[in-house]
Amino acid sequence: MSDLTRAQLLDILGFEVSDEQWAAISAPMEPAVIVAGAGSGKTTSMSARVAWLVGGGYVRPDQVLGLTFTNKAAGNLLDSFRRDVARVRELGLVAPMADIDIDDEALDSDPFASTYHSFASRLISEHGLRLGREPDSLLLGDGAREQLAYRLICTTSLPLGVLGKTPANATSALLSLDDELAELDIAPTVLIAHDRDLIAHLESFDERQKSWHELVDTCRERIVLAELVLEWRALKAERDVHDFADHIRLALQIVRTFPEVAEALREQYSIVLLDEYQDTSIAQRRLLQVIFGGGHAVTAVGDPCQ
Repeated sequence: MSDLTRAQLLDILGFEVSDEQWAAISAPMEPAVIVAGAGSGKTTSMSARVAWLVGGGYVRPDQVLGLTFTNKAAGNLLDSFRRDVARVRELGLVAPMADIDIDDEALDSDPFASTYHSFASRLISEHGLRLGREPDSLLLGDGAREQLAYRLICTTSLPLGVLGKTPANATSALLSLDDELAELDIAPTVLIAHDRDLIAHLESFDERQKSWHELVDTCRERIVLAELVLEWRALKAERDVHDFADHIRLALQIVRTFPEVAEALREQYSIVLLDEYQDTSIAQRRLLQVIFGGGHAVTAVGDPCQ
């Protein structure tokens, strides 16, 4: 392996980088965090780091994974990766990889960049059968999702009267709680147990003011909604459909239940670059920790002020 010099990187990018950017670009293959504000060149630094790693013989292009939040951002990130790696090849700066026998096709491959949800969706497509999910499981659009949830509200045997809501409002409350639990990586059963314990604790109080009754009522309503979430998720599994909220949740279930899947991903991607890391949800962060924790070469890029 032979590290690219700062001058060679200038030839690749077409412009000079700052000392701070160069430090991030040429950092060792280990966990790192880049904290920078909007417009400071974070995406440029990520792409330049990929070029530096590929040019130095640290990784093949197809061993690079970039994750961000929107399709547009993922497309821009991938275009930037491809452009800089192509420039590395054009200038003949690709160093041989140490102790690895690989063919030209592997060296001519492209990095991979996608949204967090697309990455999770691909995991479900490839490994969903392990959970009894078909690879071609239908993704519900917003309208179909609401219709199916409304049908559940109208047919469930749960005591919905405690909610004091119309079927339409109960449907919205169900879907909102499902989204929130998925983002927070909290199982409905955990929420149910928590609220039951809280009610038992509150019932030990001798003095019961208005706030006491409001809190108990909230717990009872949330228990019913959480039980509805359980029925809702079972219904989706039975019909072999899923919605946007299921992507990270099911992907997490796969890598937690089948650690060999996470191990294969670690072998597949030697370097992981996380864009807009400040926007990751708890569930997204835990998915990344399960797969790429333990010292994997992950570079998280974000702006805490956003």
